Amino acid sequence: MKKLSFLLLILFCLGIVNINAQYKVLYNFNDTIGGWAPYDPPTLYGGILYGVTESGAKLDNAGVIFSMDTNGGGYKVMEQFNDSINGEASWGGLALLGNVMFGTMGLADSGYGCIFSIHTDGSNYKVIHYFALSGTEGEYPLGSLTVSGNKLYGTTAGDDGNGNIFSMDTNGSVYKDLLDFNGLNGWEDLGNLTLVGGVLYGSTTEGGASFGSGGGYGYGCIFSIDTDGSKYKDLFDFNEYDASPGNVIYSGGLLFGATTIGGKDSVGFIFSIDTNGSGFRELFDFNDTNGKYGGTLLISGNHLYGTSGGGKYNEGVIFSIDTNGSSYKKLFDFNNLDGEGATGLIFSGKTLYGTARGGGIYRSGVIFSIDTLGCTNTYDQTICIVTTDTTINRNIIIWGRNDSPPDGYYNIYDSTVSGWNILATVFDTALSEYIDTASRPSTQSYSYRISTVDSCGESALSPMNSTIYLQVLQEFSGRDSLYWTPYIGFVTPYYLIYRGLSLKTLKLIDSVSGSVETFVDTLPPAGSIYLVEAINPFGGCTPTHKHITHGSSTSTFASLSNGGIPKKVTGIENIVYPKNTVIISPNPNNGWFTLQTTNIKSKSRIDVYNMFGEKIYTQELNKANTEVDIGNNSSGIYLYRVITEGGDLISEGKFIKE
Repeated sequence: MKKLSFLLLILFCLGIVNINAQYKVLYNFNDTIGGWAPYDPPTLYGGILYGVTESGAKLDNAGVIFSMDTNGGGYKVMEQFNDSINGEASWGGLALLGNVMFGTMGLADSGYGCIFSIHTDGSNYKVIHYFALSGTEGEYPLGSLTVSGNKLYGTTAGDDGNGNIFSMDTNGSVYKDLLDFNGLNGWEDLGNLTLVGGVLYGSTTEGGASFGSGGGYGYGCIFSIDTDGSKYKDLFDFNEYDASPGNVIYSGGLLFGATTIGGKDSVGFIFSIDTNGSGFRELFDFNDTNGKYGGTLLISGNHLYGTSGGGKYNEGVIFSIDTNGSSYKKLFDFNNLDGEGATGLIFSGKTLYGTARGGGIYRSGVIFSIDTLGCTNTYDQTICIVTTDTTINRNIIIWGRNDSPPDGYYNIYDSTVSGWNILATVFDTALSEYIDTASRPSTQSYSYRISTVDSCGESALSPMNSTIYLQVLQEFSGRDSLYWTPYIGFVTPYYLIYRGLSLKTLKLIDSVSGSVETFVDTLPPAGSIYLVEAINPFGGCTPTHKHITHGSSTSTFASLSNGGIPKKVTGIENIVYPKNTVIISPNPNNGWFTLQTTNIKSKSRIDVYNMFGEKIYTQELNKANTEVDIGNNSSGIYLYRVITEGGDLISEGKFIKE
């Protein structure tokens, strides 16, 4: 508990904010059909998403070009690549010009990769350029193409492995090698190019001014070059502390990007820089929990959106941040089942679309959407029962699946002096129960609430449910007096009383009305042990859990108390939890009543809850008789707790407001 609270405090202090954003897996890639491992975000045209996968199941495991409706339906393989004919292993996305899409293949038997075109209806697929076997045109094209007018611009991994920038007409003619990287001007250009007013901007992962110093390869740079190949400029050189940039994008005279290493925690940061190379600014440091290793950015207005690694489950995150570096928000944490290793985003209205290279049902990647304007978690799962497993002497919280978030999880809360604190997180794919290993049901009653968490965030907390705390006092004449706290969460019509010489031999001996919380066993056998059971009048739920049974009752229909072992007492002052310590008069009442207290020596207060577990009233008790007024509240059954200033429970019970 303390560790979880401390972690939440740290996350708050770090400024990590999770906002409500509706995430949805639109398609799960399957390594046996339809391709797998998409490399870049999809392209959107006419309400259809288009993309390329690196690999596929047929024809030498080459990739595919696919299309799909934005609602996740109509997935179709438009073209199956074949290593010996049209290449394999696409390491970029699709560039759109009218109804024609252009892309690259990194490998091909007839050369060092190729450039292809295809119409959006799936027709007219053709390879428009094979990279020369001599390597003079570059080798293995990387990233997505940039299209402008009748020109395509792109990068490769090399001539001699150093990388180059090229241009080519959209019909496949007039291929031009614009620049060969040589180390000092950059090396290993792995990013897409950004075109602004006849100037191309990009970044390299190595090289730059620090190339060759100390035998190193440099830490990368940001560059600009005119579309005709002239006026190349090294705008900014990274050092070992802020190395390895990813793609750069443009908005309002600034370039924005993210690095894969460097920054305060050495896992990357987001930056901005003027297009002339001045004004470099570190906007935000990743710290693993909020993301790491940079990623591709997307801009809309004054907001940046992006993907990175790290996050809550170390499978990556989707985030947003203002262009001035403020208001960082983590929109979604990938958890493998909904994808891992997201490759970038595209925008359409208020919705982001993207792909993840791995994860999903088949561990082969997914296509997803996420609503950036926010949404509301509409799931409202309640607790079915809280009960005690007497075999392990621990409390168990059980809930159903009648209103549970798909691919979400539950937060389990318990009541402490400081309020409701997260006790545990349980995924929707696990059993719908939680064993509170820190509970000690033989010492007190415990209260619990749960919430559902999906991509929209967290729901409101469920109504409170509290366990039955049983004490047995062996008084005069050898009789055993049972006192217990009421079950809170439903109004039980009756309590069942069990007795035996051990918890394994308990037998039903009597029952009392649900409004009664005491029982006297006048002639108990020596060494008797007791148990009280509250019956849920509404029946049970349908959880996915193991049933905790006692006799013929299951824990979804009834709550079990702790096993009560008689304690010998010599007088009422020795009772730890005597029923006459607190008296409400009158009961029933009209909302105004007197609380009479005896034998309470420490400063204390009364808290009043409605049957939904909401605290509606609190007041300090500084004298024996305290007047309480809740007359403005509706009629019904209310719960009270008398608690010391230090947080110890003195008494709890019910009263009726007529």
